[in-house]
Amino acid sequence: MIGASSEDIRLKDKLSVVPYGTTITKAVDMGLNESVKMVLDNNEYTEWNGTAGDFLNIIMDENAQPEKIDIYWKSIEHPAAFEIQLSSGGGQFITVYKGNITDTEKYSTYIFKKAVASDLRILITSGKATISEVKLDNVKR
Repeated sequence: MIGASSEDIRLKDKLSVVPYGTTITKAVDMGLNESVKMVLDNNEYTEWNGTAGDFLNIIMDENAQPEKIDIYWKSIEHPAAFEIQLSSGGGQFITVYKGNITDTEKYSTYIFKKAVASDLRILITSGKATISEVKLDNVKR
């Protein structure tokens, strides 16, 4: 695809690699888009749960330049750590913030270097965490 943008090739659901000839049954519980909607709905009673390796991808408006995010950590299992990553397309994410999750039941603000991004990812790197809400400017709705 000549001139393809990340919008053209963005993965819309989970990708599973299985041996050739394996029968696959798709279990529909909650897709990636629904997970993101739950943390952007201004409702602290909806939540997303993640363990080490799980992530939320938030699609940004065109030419967005995020530099701050507020995350409402509902609960954690210690020790819990995370990264905030940005992508400007093509699926490659760069870590702009690393930290431990210490406070729950309130918003925590994280500031990082401003950069043009098409996507922002919150990656749980250790432990288990529940996110109730995310406040972020320039989110594509």
